[in-house]
Amino acid sequence: MRRHPLVVALLVFASTCSKSIDAYAARDVTLHYDVYYLAMPVVAVDVDARRDAASYRTTVALRSAGILHVFAPWESHVEADGTIDGAIVRPVSYRADNAYRERRQRIDLAYERDGAVRGAVAGTLTDDARDDVPMALREGTLDPVSASAALAERLATTGSCAGTVAIYDGLRRYDLRYADLGAATMEPSRRDPYRGEARLCRATVEPIAGFLPAGERATEISAWLVPLAEGARPVAVRMDVSGPHGTLHVHLARVGIAPP
Repeated sequence: MRRHPLVVALLVFASTCSKSIDAYAARDVTLHYDVYYLAMPVVAVDVDARRDAASYRTTVALRSAGILHVFAPWESHVEADGTIDGAIVRPVSYRADNAYRERRQRIDLAYERDGAVRGAVAGTLTDDARDDVPMALREGTLDPVSASAALAERLATTGSCAGTVAIYDGLRRYDLRYADLGAATMEPSRRDPYRGEARLCRATVEPIAGFLPAGERATEISAWLVPLAEGARPVAVRMDVSGPHGTLHVHLARVGIAPP
C-alpha cells in the first residue's frame, strides 16, 4: 500500500461512489467497508457523507487492518467539499493526510471557478522520484471524492454510469473510463448481507502523468450497485480493485442513515 498509493486513491473513489444514497431522504450517511486480499482483511474504510441539494462534504478514513497493520501500519484521512448545480459537480477543496510509520504526507488542493486547480504536497511516503503533473493537465479535473459525486449524478440523470472521469489526486493524473454492464447477479457472501440482482459498472484506469516508474499500476475497478431503500440511489455494496499483483475485494459491512 505504501508503494502503491494509487490503490488508496481508487479505494477512496470507489467507496465514495456510494455516498449520495438519496439527497432528499438522508442528509448524513456513514458507510463502513472491509477490504480483503484473498482471505485476509487488509484495509478498513469509513465514509461520512453530508449532502444537501446544493453542496456536499465527505470525509473518508482508511487504515490498514489485520496482519497488514502489524507489519505495515498506515492510514489516510481525506476530506472534500464542493457544490452541486443540477448535474454539475464543482469541488471547492480536497485535503488528504497520509501516514506510514514515521512518514507523513499532506495534500491540499483548491479549485477555481475557471477549472484551474491549485495546491501543494508536503512530505512523501516513498523514496522513489515522481514526475510533477503539469498545470495544463490539472485543469478541469476532479479529486477522487468529487469525481465519485459526479458519477453518482450522471447515473441519476442519465440512467447509466458510462463515461470518462478525469481525476487529479494531488500526485497523479489519470482517467477512469466507465462502462455500464447492466444487470448482474451477486452470489451470497459471508462478508456482507447482499445478494441477488445488482447493476454492474466497470472502470479501466488510464494513467496520464505523475505515476511512479516502478509501480502504481492498478488497472480496473468493478462496482456492484444496489439501492438500499425504495426510491434511493444505488450504492456500491461490493467492489473489486484489480491490478497485476491481484485483486482487492471490497464489501459494504455497515450503513448508517440519519434522517433529514
